[in-house]
Amino acid sequence: MFERRLYYHIDWALLLAILALCGLGVAMIYSTTSDPTRAASHMHVTQLYAIAIGLVAMIVTLTLDYRTFTDKSHLIYLGILGLLVYVLFLGAVQMGARRWITLNGARSVAARTQAVLPRLHSMALLDG
Repeated sequence: MFERRLYYHIDWALLLAILALCGLGVAMIYSTTSDPTRAASHMHVTQLYAIAIGLVAMIVTLTLDYRTFTDKSHLIYLGILGLLVYVLFLGAVQMGARRWITLNGARSVAARTQAVLPRLHSMALLDG
């Protein structure tokens, strides 16, 4: 689980600044999308969900040991290359570009965005 020694190495000022910026962003979205003459917009709620997912991802990332991925980085890299080849031949075309993997017929995911971190990690391993 969460090791106690990691608790002392968290930059609390940086975390507080990030949460303050997130709160400011939610307030800005709420103030620009709210209109008393129309139905209420729920775009700020979507942003709150995204912030919550980001915080959960941050906690999961803190608990994982990055060295476990170094042994499997070549397999992760090959998996990402497989996704990119899949998109090249079988990807959905949207807005004039073939760069999407369609999930459940309605949702689409760009494979390129998932390829960034494993590619950087593999390049760092090759560099030494």
